[in-house]
Amino acid sequence: MRLLRDHDISIVELDEGADNASNGCSPSSVPNATSDTSAEPPLPPTLVRLTQTPHFQRTVRRLAAVREEESHQIQARLVDALAAAARGLKRDDMPEGDWRRLLDSMVLVLADPVE
Repeated sequence: MRLLRDHDISIVELDEGADNASNGCSPSSVPNATSDTSAEPPLPPTLVRLTQTPHFQRTVRRLAAVREEESHQIQARLVDALAAAARGLKRDDMPEGDWRRLLDSMVLVLADPVE
């Protein structure tokens, strides 16, 4: 609480800041920041290899153009989503063909959502 008083920050402002990532101050934006939650497991080697393929890079560029977003943002979200999906399916180290199938389904949803 003293830290909040010293910097003239109220609990309400602190809570609003947590809900509003536009302030640029989140644990992930701070180098070497740690949190109380356990860290995400490392990316599966087969997923890392997929991200280095020309197919993946082309897919990221096309999706970024369709969504009018930066390629690096799209790539980061896709990698996070692919890793999370694989963990949820308990299939962390899949062959490239299965990664591509997951990627294709995510691209379909992002590029052409059902209205």
